[in-house]
Amino acid sequence: MKKISILIICLFTSCLSFAQLPGGAVSLLKDVYIYSTTNSLLYRLTTNNYLVTHNEIRQKISQGYFTALNLNAIPADNNCITATNAKLWISIDATKLPTNGRLPVWQELVPKASCTGDLQKMINGVCETAVWRCYDQELDHVDPPSPPNRPFSLYWYRVYSDYVWSDGTRAYRSTMEVTMDACF
Repeated sequence: MKKISILIICLFTSCLSFAQLPGGAVSLLKDVYIYSTTNSLLYRLTTNNYLVTHNEIRQKISQGYFTALNLNAIPADNNCITATNAKLWISIDATKLPTNGRLPVWQELVPKASCTGDLQKMINGVCETAVWRCYDQELDHVDPPSPPNRPFSLYWYRVYSDYVWSDGTRAYRSTMEVTMDACF
């Protein structure tokens, strides 16, 4: 029978269990982390209930999920972010952070909603403004030429438009206008 060592690490309220197999390999017994024999983080198996490293915060800032308040202050390492540092480094909703000294887990790092106005919306942690989109047009009428001032016809269109965000959702603000500019 092969010998297996089991290690259980408890940090505050969460416990992680690992089994060391023959040959130095480490296997996860609980679905949170997998560590190598040097205790470096290899990868995460879940998206919630895990502590967030400084490198992950930097990555989420570069992806636009968080807005950095002070990017240069965030170390490029795998240490976990504290609630105090989170408040100083990224724009987040501080009311979601733990107040008992515990390190924040992923779902407690909620980007601060800083959008105002009916055409702004938080998408992936970034405040976006909806862009104008023409979705239909039809010819309304034609003004015939009136020489000598205007030797050509004027075409008038009914243009139907709205505003959309990058995730495809539409602002509830549709318009119809008669204009000389066709949109397609």
